[in-house]
Amino acid sequence: MTPKLKTAHLFIVSATAMLLFAGCGEKYAGEWRDRCVRNLGQLEVAKDQWALEGRKRPDDLPIQSDLVGEGKYIKNMTICPAGGQYTLNIVDKLPECSVPSHKLEK
Repeated sequence: MTPKLKTAHLFIVSATAMLLFAGCGEKYAGEWRDRCVRNLGQLEVAKDQWALEGRKRPDDLPIQSDLVGEGKYIKNMTICPAGGQYTLNIVDKLPECSVPSHKLEK
């Protein structure tokens, strides 16, 4: 194989791999978003229960240890499958993920 042909072959293989890899990311992005939104929903339910049982005000802010752990509302902290970070927020505001497309709607 000539050097020119090797370079062309390498380019085609690389381009094909990148296209396949990008397609896989899109395929899983929807699944990851759905799973993340379910996690956010669990956090919201736990936060609501914490607020109700503790007679919290709308502007009270729970911390993770209020909601998560043995004997708490959620046994283990949920994680975003896409690597986003969760913010619990005050009682009156939905929890959020740092991945912009992962939004919990009321």
